[in-house]
Amino acid sequence: MRLLSASVAAILTVIAIGVGLPTGAWAADQPNSLAIGGPGLKKPITVRAAGQQDLFNTLMRQVSWMAGQQGDPINPDPAKLGAKYTLTVFVNNAAAQVYELYPQAPGGPRAHRPAAQPKGSARNAWFYASVAMPDALAAAGVTLPHPDASGAAQEMIIQDPNGFAPAEATSQPISLGIDKTLRDQGRTLLLWLATPFVVLLLLFAAARRSRRYVAR
Repeated sequence: MRLLSASVAAILTVIAIGVGLPTGAWAADQPNSLAIGGPGLKKPITVRAAGQQDLFNTLMRQVSWMAGQQGDPINPDPAKLGAKYTLTVFVNNAAAQVYELYPQAPGGPRAHRPAAQPKGSARNAWFYASVAMPDALAAAGVTLPHPDASGAAQEMIIQDPNGFAPAEATSQPISLGIDKTLRDQGRTLLLWLATPFVVLLLLFAAARRSRRYVAR
């Protein structure tokens, strides 16, 4: 009976490995928490897989695919990428991976894998990250800075986070005064209403002139 039980256990273990199911030893080596640090945070934000599985998986998807990748061929200037946040991945409370995130970088979020890693050195690499990175960080409690927001109640601020506008156009926030916009709309509406009347007057004048010409 013991031999049968041992055989069944061995078969189940082989099947689990074959289909990709985690065995106890394999699962123990998987990331189970992470920490986010950066500007505006008095202390790092910790997210654990045990209590916040969905949020943990969302954040891990932002960086897990970078492990082992070579990265992009062009290395940007970090000073021009905006606020930097450090995401550290832990395995059983031991730091395993470190990534530097730039969610507001011009042209889209960027990520950096430093050469110095907790468990040894890795290849220094830069990546174009997912556009969902800002939302993922916000869901974890990170408040991203808004340097272009003026807070003016009478203005609508048009930001250019992806850098589509020329540099000279983005040196100052592009603002549209609401009062001016309403006045412009009012003038446009009056013009639309006046146009049919002007056309009718012209037609009436032309008709009278035609009748006088026929009467002669």
